[in-house]
Amino acid sequence: MKKLFAATILAAVAFAGSAEAQMLIRRTPDAGGMAADRVGFSIGPRYSNYSTDVDMGFVTVESGRQHAFGLVGELRSGQFVLDFNWDHDPENGLQISDLLPIDIGGYERDRGEFTVGWAAAPILDIQGGFRVDTVTVGGGEFAGDFFSSEDFDHSAILFGVNVHTPEKTPFGVYGKLRGFIGSVDFGGRGFDAQEDSTGWRGEAGIEIPIGDSQWTAVPGIELERLEAEDRVVMETNRFFVNFVYTFPR
Repeated sequence: MKKLFAATILAAVAFAGSAEAQMLIRRTPDAGGMAADRVGFSIGPRYSNYSTDVDMGFVTVESGRQHAFGLVGELRSGQFVLDFNWDHDPENGLQISDLLPIDIGGYERDRGEFTVGWAAAPILDIQGGFRVDTVTVGGGEFAGDFFSSEDFDHSAILFGVNVHTPEKTPFGVYGKLRGFIGSVDFGGRGFDAQEDSTGWRGEAGIEIPIGDSQWTAVPGIELERLEAEDRVVMETNRFFVNFVYTFPR
């Protein structure tokens, strides 16, 4: 799934570059009050600081505040909208919160979303796509081999909406709400299984142009919940800053 997600991002970037070369038309009102088509492509790095609580029923694992680095992008062509985001958290430590503050070893997480949407109105996009998560917990020797090497691989289809201001002058705001349905594969010694999953993610940010440049700073917050039936519940809160470059129009 990680390779599929990376390939899809590369295809989106290639398509955006081709579209950008063919037509760069800013949305402006015409005499009849209709809007002309607009093609625009934005992409840039992101930094986020987040915390995840993993409730396994008999024990809760806390990630603490983690650092992640990633990439975001968006393509608009008329009413067609495509966007993606990807986050990678390099290995960090975990603790068990319901018992004692025992370090159980490494923690690593990758998360990605890709959506294709339709601009139903100047301020509203309707979106659908897919999502992948890979969480690795390992290196500890607490509770026998339970935390020696455990993986959570999540894949899901998603649907949602993006409400946003039409322009970013002097600044823009947006809010996204997405729900997803999929499955979680659990891997590890004596813990292999697959469970159905449901969840949601909410995101809100402020788009702040940086001077007269093509760069925009986007600070914001995310809240999300992933539940694999009665087996695992993951709740995450994330603060992020995106630095997005919009290709000249």
